[in-house]
Amino acid sequence: MINKLTIENFRCISSEKYIDFEKNLTIIIGENDAGKTTILNALEIVLGNMNVDENDFCYGKNEIVLKLETTEFKIVQKFNKIDKNKNIKEVIINKSFLNELCSEINKIEAIEENIESIKVIGDYVQIKKGSSGIEKYKNNIIEKIKQLLSTETSLNNSTILNLYKADFLDSKKIENVNEFINKTYINDFKKEIWDKIVPIEEGKTLKDLIDYEFEKEIDHISLEINKDSFISSIKKYNKDIQKISLNKNEIPFKNIDASVNVSVVDKKDNEIDFEKKGDGTKRRMTMSLFELRANSQSNSSNYLYVLDEPDTHLHVRAQGEFLEILNKMQNKQIIITTHSPFLINASQIEKIRFIEKNIDNIKIKKVKSDEELDSCMEFLGVENINIFFSKKIILVEGETEEEFFKEWYRSKYNISIKSKFVKIINIKGIYNAPGFVKALMELGLANNTIALFDNDVLDIEEEDQNSINTIINGLGLKENENFFKIGIKEFEDSFNTNDIYNSWFKYAECEKENQSSKSFYWNLEEIEKLKEKCSKENLKFSSELKKLTVGMGKKFTKPIFGRLLAKYTLRDNLDDKIVKTLDFIDND
Repeated sequence: MINKLTIENFRCISSEKYIDFEKNLTIIIGENDAGKTTILNALEIVLGNMNVDENDFCYGKNEIVLKLETTEFKIVQKFNKIDKNKNIKEVIINKSFLNELCSEINKIEAIEENIESIKVIGDYVQIKKGSSGIEKYKNNIIEKIKQLLSTETSLNNSTILNLYKADFLDSKKIENVNEFINKTYINDFKKEIWDKIVPIEEGKTLKDLIDYEFEKEIDHISLEINKDSFISSIKKYNKDIQKISLNKNEIPFKNIDASVNVSVVDKKDNEIDFEKKGDGTKRRMTMSLFELRANSQSNSSNYLYVLDEPDTHLHVRAQGEFLEILNKMQNKQIIITTHSPFLINASQIEKIRFIEKNIDNIKIKKVKSDEELDSCMEFLGVENINIFFSKKIILVEGETEEEFFKEWYRSKYNISIKSKFVKIINIKGIYNAPGFVKALMELGLANNTIALFDNDVLDIEEEDQNSINTIINGLGLKENENFFKIGIKEFEDSFNTNDIYNSWFKYAECEKENQSSKSFYWNLEEIEKLKEKCSKENLKFSSELKKLTVGMGKKFTKPIFGRLLAKYTLRDNLDDKIVKTLDFIDND
């Protein structure tokens, strides 16, 4: 697994910067020219799939330094602009990984039955079997591991890097079926053909041999992509497709650039160039191919997919389907760049990296909260979820409930509530409701709206109550179905005293529960008394509650309190009206 990439003096990155990667999916976001593609290209260079030229050196710098840390190796690559003899590439195997290999091979007793496992370990430390017996082969591997453990020997990088396979795909290659198959399946063949041990028949040329091997590979790929399950998935979008055909292009043997042209066979057995099909069909095809390829490599733990803006030209629904495919690939490491708020919202916060370009460098930030993500999206000039794309609207009156529902969904599903295309609108008081509701009616969103208002809505003047009734009728809301009045007076007092106490107490991390009342008033008895007092004297419980937190060392704010209630309150303890609102979010 790739853990960390460090870049120095490469393009827009003038001083050493690093980015760490998640074990499955990492999402890189940032404005255009911020350095997202620079990071992907640096990774491609280290893995041997791309070369450096003079334009890659940062202005005024003569040496590019790239370092890649994986679970197994540390790779250091340096490029010198003036003296190419100073270019170096070192691959150092990690001692912890060597110890794992040593332990693993020492456990193998039935060596005849486990020869393939032994070969895998041998490949890591670059020991070939040869003509000697298997026992000797195993002992040679153990000796090499011991040697590597005692030194900092650099391994042959070309052999080691063959253990890491990667597909680097931009939006054009993802959209174009020919490009996709040639960049993935056929590229594998071009790399592996040189390591194949094949007999050459008398009178046959090297060209004949490569042609023969290429045709065999095409037959193998054709069988793979014409499985019933795959064709069935394509037929969902184009019922005429009966078969996928791969036609070998003539190989220009000066550079052995093997490639194929993809066509489809319809019900009448007509063969049609895939490029003649609609864009929607082509995108669905590549998405399905991507899933098929990933599933066929289920046993390969060192396979990396790097996708540069794969969502370009994909409709919102298709973006969601594509993300589902990515999330199914649990045993694969995937790195993508994107501008799509829909992909971002549907992803776990900890998987997102934000790239910001400064005057002479870039800043790489690991996103840690919804607030940070909102700030990043605002910086990019994209509202985190536009109301026009919302499927459901929740109207609330204040910050506590707004943050409660966001945090509840995040805690339960580990993704943003916005991934469900739910928009929470904080109207900041019942008196602002008419304007918001009028807008929802004009946008045609009234049928998918629910309102959760504080129970003190009953205390407003008759004229305003009549206005609210008109709005409720306009949206077609029904009390206790999609219009709720909550709490004794407000959302905050609808929670039981134990949950209110525990939520803030755990946050403040107070070790001494029984402190003097002169400095510490946060206890069950005081909270219950405050509830009764606010009910009798028509006071705001949330405002008065803040006074009880004096001396706890944490500033009481409604957004924080809302998140804490969501984090520490069990669903069974919630008010029925909150539960109904949560059901509204979950139900499709």
